[in-house]
Amino acid sequence: MNTIIVIIAIVIVLIVAGMIFLLLSNSEKEKKKRALSVIKGKSGEKIDKSSDKDEKNKRRAEIARKLKESKQEDLDDKKKKKKVSTSLMLEQAGLSASAKKFWILCFVSMLAFIALAKLMGANPVLLILSAVIGFFGFPRLIIRHLRLRRQKKFLEEFPDALEAMVRLLKAG
Repeated sequence: MNTIIVIIAIVIVLIVAGMIFLLLSNSEKEKKKRALSVIKGKSGEKIDKSSDKDEKNKRRAEIARKLKESKQEDLDDKKKKKKVSTSLMLEQAGLSASAKKFWILCFVSMLAFIALAKLMGANPVLLILSAVIGFFGFPRLIIRHLRLRRQKKFLEEFPDALEAMVRLLKAG
């Protein structure tokens, strides 16, 4: 009985370590992006003129509104289309892991959920439900959260990028 508990604890620790590794590899990419933006001179320059700020904020708000409208249209189109593949979901979440690694993590997650249910003394029906949730639900929930967070960051930064491109085009 004690060896089973030790094995379950090791599996749970490995799952948590894997998830932390994926999140840290993601944060390293963000640090590199921030460093490149500082090198390029986009380190948060401040404009003293309040009218320029107001105009800039209005343009940002307008672009953000248009993006949200187009996003809603895209969501309506996506409901009509097929589901997104696993590799595309991982790419949209900003993870460099392959689909094979994702399915391995799903399996490990399923084992952890089953182990937790056994430790709690769950009946066989709950064991099956926890296995399904561990294999299909939890990993996809994490990927969905990462995708939405990345898309939100993109939508927040996209108006600034467009504004910079417009300024560059005007400058020649």
